[in-house]
Amino acid sequence: MAELSTESLESRRRADLYVFLSSVYSQPPPAGIVELIRSRRLLDELSLSDDSPARAELAAFLDESAADPGLERDLTAEYTRLFVLPLGRKGPPIRPHESVFTDPQMRLGGKVTIGVKRFYDYAGAVLGKNCDEHPDHVGVEMEFMQFLCGIEVDAMDRGLAAEVEKCRVIQNDFLKEHLLRWIFDLCRYIRKESQSRFYAGVALMTEDFMSEEQTRLAGARAAAG
Repeated sequence: MAELSTESLESRRRADLYVFLSSVYSQPPPAGIVELIRSRRLLDELSLSDDSPARAELAAFLDESAADPGLERDLTAEYTRLFVLPLGRKGPPIRPHESVFTDPQMRLGGKVTIGVKRFYDYAGAVLGKNCDEHPDHVGVEMEFMQFLCGIEVDAMDRGLAAEVEKCRVIQNDFLKEHLLRWIFDLCRYIRKESQSRFYAGVALMTEDFMSEEQTRLAGARAAAG
């Protein structure tokens, strides 16, 4: 079997991170992630740098909770509290949807949501397997990026340079026009409101990864002149 290029390995790493983030934002952590927590293999699977705040926060969570028999129940309760139930504020409850953060009227299903859906349709993506939500839900947007990374990897493996470039253009446009416009605000909200080190750690990890994506996007713009 041919050795994978550095470029291909990086695309696979990005796809894996988007899979994880889509999963934990779309629903309470599923059985596979709960098992990674209980076995304390979560940090190895995520390949977080040793000095990252996200790794420190998630390591502290594992120390406190990996052996807790109520782990799955507690994570489900915290997910529901953060992302489903109202927080008792005036006005609509905060939801992990792009339209809530970028539309002044916070209209779910409005212009912002329609704009996101157009990207999905253009790319031929059928999404929302784990998340019965509007297209601009963070879990679905992460799933879309994973979908695109998967296409990029497949095109690399088949030597289809034009297809790789087309896929990267769609990724960069979607990040610029949608995900990067609001994801950092969502992460700050999660870190402020979360009572669980798991979700605080996931928010920190998301910020780190999205900063990497921002840098990669800036590099792509510079290369394009």
